[in-house]
Formats: sequence, C-alpha cells, structure tokens
Amino acid sequence: MEKRTRKSRSRNARPRGLRHQRQQDQKIICLQSARLSAIDRQLQAKEIVPAPTLHTKDLVLKPLIKPLPIQPIWLNEPKNTQFSEQRWRKHTVSSCSKYILDCTYFWVINAVEIDKYIGTISVHLDEPNRVAEIGILIDHTYGGKGYGTQAWSEVQRWLLESGVRKVTAGCMSVNTPMVKIFKKTGMTFECERKGHFLKDGHPVNAVYYVRWK
Repeated sequence: MEKRTRKSRSRNARPRGLRHQRQQDQKIICLQSARLSAIDRQLQAKEIVPAPTLHTKDLVLKPLIKPLPIQPIWLNEPKNTQFSEQRWRKHTVSSCSKYILDCTYFWVINAVEIDKYIGTISVHLDEPNRVAEIGILIDHTYGGKGYGTQAWSEVQRWLLESGVRKVTAGCMSVNTPMVKIFKKTGMTFECERKGHFLKDGHPVNAVYYVRWK
C-alpha cells in the first residue's frame, strides 16, 4: 500500500505538459508585473514622446513606453529571435524596459481578428540627419500572413510623412522573409557586409536596404 501511495504522489508531482507550462508562465508574469513599479519611476524621470497609434487592414500598432509582462517570455523563445541579435540575450522586464527607452518610437503589434499581441516594431531616429532605422519582430507562429509587411509599410509611411528623408534597415542575408518585406514596401538594396553575423556557428552576410522620401 505504501508503495502505491508513493507512486501516486510521484505521478502527481510530474509536470503536466502545456498546463504546467502555462502555470509556470503565469508565475513569471506575476513576478515581472511586480517589478513594473520600479520601471514606472524610471519612465517618470525621462521625458517620453509616445508614437501615435497606427492602423492597417488587419493590425493596430499601439505605442508602448514600458514592457508588457508577457514580452520577456516571448523574446526568450528561440524561434522568435532566430534572425535577431536579441537571440544572444536572456530577457527580463528590466532589459525590455531599457531597450524601449533606448528607442525613439516603439509599438506593440496587435492582430485585430484575434485581438492578440503578435510582435513589436521599433524606430531609432537620427534627428539631425532625418534618418530612421526600423526593426521588427513577429511571433513565429504568425509568420507568412502578411502582418510584418502591413506593420512595416505603415510605420514607413508615417515616418516619411513626418519629415524623415531616409528609412533604413538591415538583416541577415539568409532572413528571406525580412528581405521580402523590404522589397514589398518599396525599399532598395543599399549595401552588404560580408560575414558580419554568425548564424549556427557560420558567418553570414548582413544586407541593408533603404527607402528615400
């Protein structure tokens, strides 16, 4: 009888797949939410000019000045950052906050039909030269639906209408989906850096695209 009880306890103590993972994610979210008050104080100490809310056919781009609790979990998923330099980092609410504060503009991308956060898009603005660099990350489970192209095109439009004279962006040459977005949104090839990145231990080129006003 004692043996049976021990086995029963052992079975009950085992993780239960997806349900267990969700419970763990919820614990992390609660812990990270508790840290947001400290981030609020940092934001109050810095003057933030939020970006406007932008809309496309399928998306709402909402300006963000502090991280969502789910954001570090999303960024720590290797498939989401496989072509990004974010893949080298362990992400927390604090690290996400620092990144957002370093950006000139930062949006969270929401898909209207499912009312869900599916990615982020950011801008670093060189104001004296009126040059903007855009970066984007889309959840890998929503790739191939045209969301990235919509978000990129709308941010690009807003920047060029707001006085930016040059929009630029770069990626790994093997990041085919990103290169397609560049081309679909009117960007043209500017330059290439040989062996600039390491992907799975192998050097790959960095490619840069540009769009002029």
